[in-house]
Amino acid sequence: AEINVYHSLNIEKNDKNAMLLLAKILKETGKQWRSIKLFLKLRKVCNNDIEKIKEIDSENILMFSYKEKYISAIKYINKYCNGYYCEEKNRIYKYLLQKITKLNNLNKFKEAKLLSNEALKKLKIDDIKIKNAILNEFEIASNIVELKSFPRSLTISLTEKCNLKCKMCSQSKMVSNELTKLQVEKLIKLFPYLENILWVGGEVFLYNGFEKLMDLANKYDIKQNITSNGLLISE
Repeated sequence: AEINVYHSLNIEKNDKNAMLLLAKILKETGKQWRSIKLFLKLRKVCNNDIEKIKEIDSENILMFSYKEKYISAIKYINKYCNGYYCEEKNRIYKYLLQKITKLNNLNKFKEAKLLSNEALKKLKIDDIKIKNAILNEFEIASNIVELKSFPRSLTISLTEKCNLKCKMCSQSKMVSNELTKLQVEKLIKLFPYLENILWVGGEVFLYNGFEKLMDLANKYDIKQNITSNGLLISE
């Protein structure tokens, strides 16, 4: 099939259908880089055929992602895609972060450092949560102690007050301290960077304004876990 299409292109060099077919054949036979180059050439030939151009972009982004060349995929979207494929770009950023994190977890610090450093230098990352996470992974890989990145996960003890006095728990014997207004204000400033929060007490629902804190954290798409005896949970 590949040979036959090449013959066709020798007759008509800019035959769009033949070029598209050949690019897909190259992709399926494991010649992804040649396929990407041909798709880019075809992209120029297509001019104002928006649907065809979107199909080409989709194929190229998919091949970059398949090869785990996530930085190349994001750069491609930024260069060619004029505002579309935004959701796909966000997904690819998450794949990139997962890859860097996995390298660090496997103690492959040199590879993690190179990949995270390349991402930070070559990409204009608009999502501050993703940017912060990649910076954090870079600092881990680089064995940096004084961090510029912000926390990604927090366990927050809101109050030591409790509405139960369980025999096996020492909570009732503790002084009833709780977060001050100033501490809460500092905490809220971290919300844009946080991925996870564990709310603990005492009994968290005894803390005045806890529901507002939960709602605000939810707006920042933070995964929240709550330790509670459940007695104060209303509709």
